[in-house]
Amino acid sequence: MTRRRCARAAAGRAPPCCQWPSWTPAGRYSPARRSWSTGSTRPETWSPCWSTTCGRCGASPPLCGCGQTGCLEAYCGEAALVREAVTAARAGRSAALGDRLTAAGTLTMADVVRATTDGDPVAQTLVRDAARRLGHVLVGLVSFVNPAIVIIGGAPPGIGPVLLAEIRGVVYRRSTPLATGSMPIVLSDLDDRAALVGAARLISDQVFAAR
Repeated sequence: MTRRRCARAAAGRAPPCCQWPSWTPAGRYSPARRSWSTGSTRPETWSPCWSTTCGRCGASPPLCGCGQTGCLEAYCGEAALVREAVTAARAGRSAALGDRLTAAGTLTMADVVRATTDGDPVAQTLVRDAARRLGHVLVGLVSFVNPAIVIIGGAPPGIGPVLLAEIRGVVYRRSTPLATGSMPIVLSDLDDRAALVGAARLISDQVFAAR
């Protein structure tokens, strides 16, 4: 099984090994074909290695708000972006984030959004990295579920287009054309009303369901 070199310390982000399947049954990954060849008819199973402590790079996954480790939200959620922004500011990698941290004593998602839209390269990299991780997860879901459309909700105002561009790039590049040929990936236009609209739909389905 061929893997790319871990470079967490050099990149300051999740290591490359955390972006690829961590296990496959007697298989080998082909970078050119972006596929696994197992020589077996049983399903190929894998999980991102951020779900547990990475044995290859020694990286421990961050704690999620639910109390578990390795959750996608721990890498792609607002709290994760703020956490990474604070780390970058304290390390002196971003002047904009560092100035805001010095002035306010902490950073918020609004600070990250402002730095991203103002063109701060570190903030933009943080957002793109989070979007790429989400895109890698969506690749598996798209291949398995074969949806007619993928709607991205919960994007903070101002960085939705950046997130969408990275997610589209990963999903369309790594998914099969048969699954994504006519499948759009769009941002939700419901904003904060998404939960309310979903709850109303569930209630209406129950009320008007055929008895």
